[in-house]
Amino acid sequence: MALYGVCFGAVYRVGDSNGWTSRGHVDYNEWASTKDFHVNDTLIFTFTLNRPGHFYFICGTPGHCQAGQNVDINVTLPISTDGSFASPSPAP
Repeated sequence: MALYGVCFGAVYRVGDSNGWTSRGHVDYNEWASTKDFHVNDTLIFTFTLNRPGHFYFICGTPGHCQAGQNVDINVTLPISTDGSFASPSPAP
């Protein structure tokens, strides 16, 4: 099983259980300093969509946004089967 990790890389959820958040209670540099990253590893950025609004995600590497590495997400309240707006689920 050790060979599996060497060939395919490890998967890291950025911020661990806190995920990717702007609330300021996660020190991502500290989080990264506790990891040993290698070529072929994967980073997963989990961002909880817990309110309606526009969310715009970009890449900070020069030229990547112009090449299409950006996305504009419009979050709306779900509509229940009776036509009313459903309450959002609590954040995980």
